[in-house]
Amino acid sequence: MTDNKQANIIISFDFEIGWGDVTNTRWVAREKSGVYKRLRSVLKELLNEFDTLEFPASWATVGAMITPPDQVELEHLPQDAKKLVHSVLQSAHQDSFDGRDLFEMLLSSKTKHSIASHSYSHIPFNYSGVDGLFVTKDLELSLGAFSKYSVTADRFVFPENREGYYPELKKAGFKVARVGADHGKMSRQMYLLSTLVSPPPPCKEEVNQYGVTQHYGSMLFNMGAGKYHRLPFVYARALRGLKKACREKETLHIWAHPFNFAESTLQLTAFKSFLRQVIKRRDAGDINILTM
Repeated sequence: MTDNKQANIIISFDFEIGWGDVTNTRWVAREKSGVYKRLRSVLKELLNEFDTLEFPASWATVGAMITPPDQVELEHLPQDAKKLVHSVLQSAHQDSFDGRDLFEMLLSSKTKHSIASHSYSHIPFNYSGVDGLFVTKDLELSLGAFSKYSVTADRFVFPENREGYYPELKKAGFKVARVGADHGKMSRQMYLLSTLVSPPPPCKEEVNQYGVTQHYGSMLFNMGAGKYHRLPFVYARALRGLKKACREKETLHIWAHPFNFAESTLQLTAFKSFLRQVIKRRDAGDINILTM
C-alpha cells in the first residue's frame, strides 16, 4: 500500500444501510426520519462527485445488503442473533435493508472504485454465540453475494471494528483487514481530547502472525447524529491530517458511512469540500490517491 517517500490518502466507506445497526435499534430512528430513502439521492450525488474529481474509493459492503430479501441467509447466525435479525427484517421497510439498487449504482460509476467485504450479516465478531464456524460461513456468504455481481474481494472491514478470527479470514482468502485507528498507549479519554487539536494518526500496515495485514485506518468522518456543533472540528481535523500527510509523506485513511450523509446535508457538504481539498493537493503533486 504505502510508499515511505510519498504522501497517500485512502477514502473508504462502510456500505451497510440498516445492516450496520441490525443488532441495536438505531436503524428504527433512521428509518422513521427517512435516512435510507434519502440515501438514494445522496449516494448519486456523492458518486457524481467522485466521478467529477476522478477520485476512487473503497467500499466495504455488507453481503446481505446486496442479496434479494427472500434469499437472505440467516440459518448460520447464532440463535439469539437469528431471532433478532429475523424480527428486524419482518418489521423494517425493504429499502432500509435491501441495497441492491445502491450497489448497482456504485458499480455503474465511471470511476473504478474498489470493493471490500464488510461481512455478510454485520454481526460483530464478539456477539454472543459467535464462533469460528459462524465466521467461516458468514465470509463464504459474503463472497458468494459478491460473485453474483462478478465482483471479487480480498479486503475486509470488521463489523463495528470488532477484530478477531484472523485464521478464518486468511482461509477465506482475505489479505488485508481494516482495523481502528492506532492510538498507541493513549487512553480513550486523552484520545478524544486530542481530536480537538491533533491530526488523526497516519495509516500503517502490519502483517500479523496469521499472515493477514492489519490496515490501521486514521479517522471516521462523522460528527455524530444531530451533533452539528462537532462538524467544524471533524472537518478541521481531517484537513490537519491531510496537511500532515503531505508534509511528512504519510498515508491518511479517512472512512465514513454513506447513510450519515443522508442524515445531514451539512456533513455531506463538508465531506465534498474535503475531497476537493485533496484534489488540489493531488493536482499539485503533493499526494497520491489509493484504495485500500
